[in-house]
Amino acid sequence: MQQVTNLILSASLFGTQEMFRAQLDAYTSKLKVSPFAKLDNCRQGGDNCLRADLFVAAFTDLDLRAFIEFFLSLHYAYQGQDQKKTLQVFIKRPKDEFFLVFTQETIAEWDFTA
Repeated sequence: MQQVTNLILSASLFGTQEMFRAQLDAYTSKLKVSPFAKLDNCRQGGDNCLRADLFVAAFTDLDLRAFIEFFLSLHYAYQGQDQKKTLQVFIKRPKDEFFLVFTQETIAEWDFTA
């Protein structure tokens, strides 16, 4: 039976997506799957634009350990400052009732096998 893992990546600095979009595309290309979908910042509902870049994907039988290593390697800069602390990932595995939210600092401590 296939196991589907849902992922949402968030960069809280609006407009930074060009800086790591290539990294996301390289990851999905390596897996030979469709790239992460980027939500259009001004067409998601409400009466204003999102102030974050959001990327969404669902993966069949995802190697979560490999994804975590990839997520930890993501980086981008804004005005010369590394912005690793602004990246978040929302993960919903088949056994999870709701999304789990991590930064690059907190995911390194997570026991994803539990």
